[in-house]
Amino acid sequence: MRENEAVRLRGQRVVLVPYRRHHVPLYHRWMQSPFLQEMTASEPLTLEEEYEMQEKWHLDQDKCTFIVLDPSRPAPTWSEDQDGAMAGDVNLFLSEEEATSEGESGGVGGCVDASCEKESSGAVGGTRAIRCAEVEVMIAEEQ
Repeated sequence: MRENEAVRLRGQRVVLVPYRRHHVPLYHRWMQSPFLQEMTASEPLTLEEEYEMQEKWHLDQDKCTFIVLDPSRPAPTWSEDQDGAMAGDVNLFLSEEEATSEGESGGVGGCVDASCEKESSGAVGGTRAIRCAEVEVMIAEEQ
C-alpha cells in the first residue's frame, strides 16, 4: 500500500518497515519452507513471481504489508535496513465497513496477519509484539 511507503514503526522489541523489493530474496527463501507455506496457506512461488507479488501488494489499496526487523540481530551488509535483521512479516487487510444505521457513515475495518521467521526469537517475542505494533497502524489510519 502506497500509504505506508514512509512508515517506520518502532516498538520495544520490533521495528516494522514497508515490504520493499530488496526484501524479496530472503522472504522468498523463507517461503520455500513447507511449514510456513502451510501456516500461511501459501503456494510456492518462483523468485520472479515473488517480485511480482511484492509489487502487487505495494499497489494494493486494501493491504498494508510490513517486514518485521529484530533490532537485537544485526542487519546483513546487503540490507538497506539498518534497524536489525528481517524476522518476519505482517499484513493488515483493510475493508470498508457499512454504516450501522441511517445517517451514519461506515468506517474502516481490518484484519491482522503476522508471521515470524523464528517464533522462538526472544528479542522478537513472537507475534504478540508484532500485532501490538500493527494495531498502532490501524489506529493511526482511523485518525
